[in-house]
Amino acid sequence: MIRAAILLVVALSAAGCNAKSDAPSGDQRPAPIAAPERQRGAEACKIYIERACACAKARPDDAEVKKRCELDAALPDAMNLALGIDDEPDVSPADVFRAQSEARKVMATCIQGVNWITTHGCK
Repeated sequence: MIRAAILLVVALSAAGCNAKSDAPSGDQRPAPIAAPERQRGAEACKIYIERACACAKARPDDAEVKKRCELDAALPDAMNLALGIDDEPDVSPADVFRAQSEARKVMATCIQGVNWITTHGCK
């Protein structure tokens, strides 16, 4: 879990070097990610991790599912770290934008993970 947090910090730092033109200009801070979106992301990650780890337990010879359970278990922590940056009032608008982008990438990974687990034959 610490590894994922470190990777997120590195990703956020690297993103600063390659800032996209989608970032807000000047001092305009993006609106915080809304509570319903945060809740959907948290629920998607919870469901994904539960299903991936249950599948890994039921199918111990499936290395791919086991790897997803072990590595992706850190996704909720990575999302919470990014959302914490989104909530911090003293963070620059560019950093808030990058944190929101990373949080949404994690949410998308969890949603895609639920779909992958389902199509992989796990319930």
